[in-house]
Order: sequence, then C-alpha cells, then structure tokens
Amino acid sequence: MVILTTRLSLIQISISLLIRPNQFNARGVNFSVVVDRLVIGILKDGSYAVVEVSPGKHFISVPGNFEGDCILRINTEKGKLYFVKMSIGIGWTQGKMYIETINEDEGKRLVNECELIDPL
Repeated sequence: MVILTTRLSLIQISISLLIRPNQFNARGVNFSVVVDRLVIGILKDGSYAVVEVSPGKHFISVPGNFEGDCILRINTEKGKLYFVKMSIGIGWTQGKMYIETINEDEGKRLVNECELIDPL
C-alpha cells in the first residue's frame, strides 16, 4: 500500500479510501463519487480513491439512477484511516448502490486488488 501523506498531516486530518472492488455483474457501470458536495472522481470496476477530510461529519454519495439511498454519513476522527466500500447489486427495477464502511484488514486487501484513480 502506498503512503500518501506524512505522519504530521495524518494527525491533522482523517483519510478515507473509497473502494470499488471488481464485480462481474456491474463491470461496465462507472459512477461519480461525491464527498461533501464535491465530486472526487469516477470509480470504475476495480478502482479506489483517496480522500483527505477534516475530522467531523461527512457525507459520501453516488448520484445517478440507483435504487435506494446512495448516501453514507460518516463521522471521522483526526489521525484515523477509514475504508468505504461501494458496490452495485441487483434491485427491483434498476441497480442498487451499497455504500458501507469496512474494517482495515478487508480494506487493505481490497486496495491491493484495485487501481488508484486520478483525482478530478
């Protein structure tokens, strides 16, 4: 795993890794990821993004035509690392977006299987 920040700045901020693991059933669907109303980038199948945020409450969302609530509310603490997994499932009439926090072990495993995107 690549270290993207110094120890000093890690103490001042929280870091979230937004991960979209490989999925056979949604391989051709790419989507924008928004953190606190700012578009971070477009996640394709098997990719991830790194987001630095200040400690506190944040909203991670995926705009588009997905079934259900596509927003994760997360409260971050300074100096901590968060892993957020985003995946698409099958809904009644269209794809269903799942956004969830995952533990560090699973997060690191998924990051190693994915490609870092360039920020917008």
